[in-house]
Amino acid sequence: MPFAYNGTGIKVNEGPKQIPEADYILRIIKAEPGVTKKGDDRVSVDVEIVEGDFRFETVKFHQVTFFRNKEAKAAGMAIHFLKSIGEPWEGDFQVDERNWIGKKFLGHIAPEMCDYGKHKGKVFPRIKYVEKLEGTALALSQEEVPF
Repeated sequence: MPFAYNGTGIKVNEGPKQIPEADYILRIIKAEPGVTKKGDDRVSVDVEIVEGDFRFETVKFHQVTFFRNKEAKAAGMAIHFLKSIGEPWEGDFQVDERNWIGKKFLGHIAPEMCDYGKHKGKVFPRIKYVEKLEGTALALSQEEVPF
């Protein structure tokens, strides 16, 4: 059914916010399992920045891929990610992405231009590397104030 509406003064969303390249404390807010085209298990992770000027900004679609070919150049990246978020990573273990929600880690974010698909040419924030959050930064979760 048609209806009248006035869009005057409404700001149009023009794409992702540009987050400056830097290290940020990140919290996992979404983790979805999937499989790559080559049949490797993967988890797609969305995170939010925990503090600073860009607090609550979201970085989407970080891919953690568990390569079946353990000799693959990037095979160790998933193990490093698990270790960085405090999940099991040695020997035989179950990967349960549901346990990842709320986990914090240190991540280096940098802008990256998309070179394929409908977003080709747009710049998005991407996680370039991760590290385990050490020391007093872990206490942030107890100090955070809910809305």
